[in-house]
Amino acid sequence: MCGGLGRLARRWGLGLHSSALALVKSMEQADESCQAFDTGALVRLVETQPYLKTADPMPMLRPPDLVEVGDEGVVVELRSRNMLAVRFRRGTFLLAGDQVASVV
Repeated sequence: MCGGLGRLARRWGLGLHSSALALVKSMEQADESCQAFDTGALVRLVETQPYLKTADPMPMLRPPDLVEVGDEGVVVELRSRNMLAVRFRRGTFLLAGDQVASVV
């Protein structure tokens, strides 16, 4: 969610209830490790997956050996909750932003 909901609320002068404020703070702490990716960015898989989920309109689970750690792919779509659709040589799969790293 790389966005800073709390910062936006403070900027717009919105008052947040204490429980909502605690939720926003926990979300911001989780976002600290979040990287921003753009479509077309070249990324590398950094950790093994127990399975791969395809980025099709009707997703399927695929075996993890289709993509190896270190394989490079291109971000083709940005989805909510820091999910990326990444096209690798053997298919397009949904991955969390912390499972890939930018290739410089």
